[in-house]
Amino acid sequence: MRPSSHETAVPQRGERRTRRSTEEVREIILAAAQDMFAEGGYAGTSTRAIARRCRVAEHLIFRHFGSKAGLFDAAIRVPFEEFLAGFALAWEQGSRTAEDVDQRSGLYVTGLYEHLMANRKLLLALIRAAQEDGAEVSALMSGASSPLRRYFDRVEYLAGTSMDEVGWSGVDVPVVVRATFAMVLGMAMADEWLFPPDEEHPRRERIVAEMHQFMVHGLAHRNPPQPGRRP
Repeated sequence: MRPSSHETAVPQRGERRTRRSTEEVREIILAAAQDMFAEGGYAGTSTRAIARRCRVAEHLIFRHFGSKAGLFDAAIRVPFEEFLAGFALAWEQGSRTAEDVDQRSGLYVTGLYEHLMANRKLLLALIRAAQEDGAEVSALMSGASSPLRRYFDRVEYLAGTSMDEVGWSGVDVPVVVRATFAMVLGMAMADEWLFPPDEEHPRRERIVAEMHQFMVHGLAHRNPPQPGRRP
């Protein structure tokens, strides 16, 4: 059954029914699901509770997303797609010099780190769900159509094309893309462990700058520190 162009919100007592567009309803459901999955985890969040938060009939969740796992997939996938779409546009519009690739690599690390920090609770919910809630959720992380697989495919294309154009050879692009993602993910997910509250927390600019140097130049290829200057 195809959704109509408008759908009726479930009214509270004493309220009139309101009609919202199909796209509005989908966006409202998705936003509520992202918040509730982040706070309560996959197992601790029901489609009934999400529907109640959105004031829509529960069957609309299944109409738009197919299943609870499908809604969870969209909750994880959409923010990644939005981040990558914006970054890919900026990447493809840039020039093709080594300096420009270096600069855009820094922008990638910065954007990815900020994105992961902003969505860390939702990603932790995904990790827990993959361990506790069976194959249907595990496929969201490792399946052939998983958001991460699609994300890596796109970043590999962007990185590999740019490296070819500037003559950077001998790079294992699939491994580098995943190693970079794992480094940034680890820094974001384990922030409190790496920098406990009783220690001075480095500014994000410092963290991003070091990850950028590590990714693009490697420890062995940095310029030697100048006398009298801190490295």
